[in-house]
Amino acid sequence: MVGSQATAGQLPAINRHKAVYIPENAIDPSRFKPHASDEITPPVKIVFLGRLTPYKGADMLIDAIAPLAREGKVQLTIVGDGPEMPALCAQAQRGGISSCVEFTGWLKHEELQQRLVNFHVFGFPSVREFGGAAIVETMALGLVPVVVDYGGPSELVSMRTGFAVPIGTREEIVTRFRGVFERLIADPSIIRPMGRQARARILRSFTWSAKAAQAAEVYRSVLTQRDKPDFGMPFRDSS
Repeated sequence: MVGSQATAGQLPAINRHKAVYIPENAIDPSRFKPHASDEITPPVKIVFLGRLTPYKGADMLIDAIAPLAREGKVQLTIVGDGPEMPALCAQAQRGGISSCVEFTGWLKHEELQQRLVNFHVFGFPSVREFGGAAIVETMALGLVPVVVDYGGPSELVSMRTGFAVPIGTREEIVTRFRGVFERLIADPSIIRPMGRQARARILRSFTWSAKAAQAAEVYRSVLTQRDKPDFGMPFRDSS
């Protein structure tokens, strides 16, 4: 069993056909009861969740929303803490968008969920993620993920459930994220339907019980009780 496409690609060719893809992360649905409301009122509310380190890309997110925030079209909340916090606060100040960028620090899990359901979009331009637990969790709450199409995040987010922008230079990633936000601002009616699809995808394929069932099918194949399972790599959306 392999947890990512990258891992599968590193297997010797002679063994690669034996691999079954089962991604690393999952959730307990009982801990994700709340979900985003259907109401969308401007501005578009974006949230970032994670440790504030360079590779997580919160600085790119601030640059991406800056011109939109100055026009009053978006608000950004950054949940988390880390060594980049002072620089990120200074960046928002320099950009003249301090009033549109909130820094909460770390929040307790129960409080975090109640706050997250008030957002529309999960912005996460991290460029080094094997799994991306925060993506699974925010999708389970009905937020629309916008991620970099690289590593774990690109395996979690499908075309029906969010946006995976091509990786590139820093400037390219900033521009591509801003383009997605501009699309959502222009047509906010797509946000909640996509968020519901995101929640359904997680509850269908990314729960611990689903993972256990997938692993059981692998063991059944090892015992020659069935053919090798193929759940898709990445997992397919339901039709």
